[in-house]
Amino acid sequence: MEGSASYHGWEAGISFPLPFLSQKGKTRASEIDINIANQQFKQKELEIKTMYNREIKRYYTLKDVLNYYEQEALPLAEEQIKAANLEYRVGNIDYVQYIQNIDAAIRVRQEFLNQEIEYYILNAQLKYLTGK
Repeated sequence: MEGSASYHGWEAGISFPLPFLSQKGKTRASEIDINIANQQFKQKELEIKTMYNREIKRYYTLKDVLNYYEQEALPLAEEQIKAANLEYRVGNIDYVQYIQNIDAAIRVRQEFLNQEIEYYILNAQLKYLTGK
C-alpha cells in the first residue's frame, strides 16, 4: 500500500492523583464555612445584646412604675376606699358614688398587679438572656 502511511506505536503513561489540589479546595471550603459561621454568630450576638439592652430599659422603667404604685398610688387607693366607706356610712355620698370610688381604687390595684406580673416576666427573661 503505497501512499498510505501507517503509524504503529504504543503509548505509556503514569497517572498519579494530585491530593494537594483537592485538599486545597476542601481547605478553602472549610475556611468559607468557618467565616459564615462566625458571621452568623456575630449577628446572633448583636441581636441578643440589642434585645437585652431594650429589655433592661423596660425593666428599670417598670421598676420605677412599681415604686410609684407602692409609694403613692396604692396608699391613695387605700385612702380612697376608707374615705368612700366613711362618706357612705355617714350619708354624704349615695350608693352609686360609693361604688364609683371603690371601683376606681380597685382599678388602681389591678393595674399595679398587671405591672407587677409584667415586671416578673421581664425579670425571668433577663435572667434567661444572661444565663442566670
